[in-house]
Amino acid sequence: MSRLNSAALLLACGFIFVFTETILSPFYPQFFAQVFGIADLTLTGNYVAMCRLTVLISAPTWGFIARKVDPLKLLIFGQLLAAGATLLLSQARDLNSFLLLSVLLLLFKSSYFLFYSLLIELQGKHRQAKTVGQVQLVVHAALIASALASAWVLELANPLQMFAFVALLDLLQVFLCVLVFRHRRQARTSEAPAVKVSEPQQIWMLPTIMAYGLLVLSFSVASNAVRPYLTIYSTDVLGVDRIAAAWLYLIPSLMAFAVFPLLQSAWIKRIQPMQAYGVMLATLVLSLAWQAVAASFYQLLLARMLFGFSLLSAQAVLEMYLF
Repeated sequence: MSRLNSAALLLACGFIFVFTETILSPFYPQFFAQVFGIADLTLTGNYVAMCRLTVLISAPTWGFIARKVDPLKLLIFGQLLAAGATLLLSQARDLNSFLLLSVLLLLFKSSYFLFYSLLIELQGKHRQAKTVGQVQLVVHAALIASALASAWVLELANPLQMFAFVALLDLLQVFLCVLVFRHRRQARTSEAPAVKVSEPQQIWMLPTIMAYGLLVLSFSVASNAVRPYLTIYSTDVLGVDRIAAAWLYLIPSLMAFAVFPLLQSAWIKRIQPMQAYGVMLATLVLSLAWQAVAASFYQLLLARMLFGFSLLSAQAVLEMYLF
């Protein structure tokens, strides 16, 4: 199995991870109302905040451990534990147990972020722009699939049953990672030891790290603040059905297929990252303002398209700058 095939397996793992993590995201308010009988929208906000905080704490921990342990082994271990936690989640009997198991699940599932460094290692730094583009496509293809599947999940008599299916997908992800691990071990034993060539290293000072962190924070808040409530706004205010609301939710992800060709073009290597980010950020602000005043389905649709294009372009520039 070649490096290309190993990278394809890792990308498939990325698809499964994003799909399973976001399958309920478009309809959290409706899910809590249907399963636990709680229609208070603050529950959705608190739940999303709790999940993000869990990942914020646990993801760097996995990264720290990966400095001493093979990241691919950690990825396999973390996702195996995540499969078990997901299966337990399907048996949650009340809201408190659901919240507790969600935290446990995310503690394990956040090991997925090791996937990025592993993919860069396999693809090579010279294919950085292509790797970022591939990740963008995989992530947003998974978001599209999960948004469409989430509308179906709410049709189940007990939507919690969905987590048993998700656990099987997590096990499939573990199996794919094991295949990558076996191939990498065989490749390393058959290859001659590589001669290390010293390369100039870019050292990021604390002010630079803080500035970059603030950029990512502001970017994430702007792009995620309204997402949990978009579908309920679409159905209750605009009067569209659940499927149309799901399409409005996933329109930005569809724009990944418009952004990807740009990432493969020659000019992407010549642009100044922060200048491009500034332009995309200004467009992002415009698209968010347009969504706020959109008075019809079609106005919101166009605003979401512009939002998706600017969001994904800015995200791609940031990721290329980081890696």
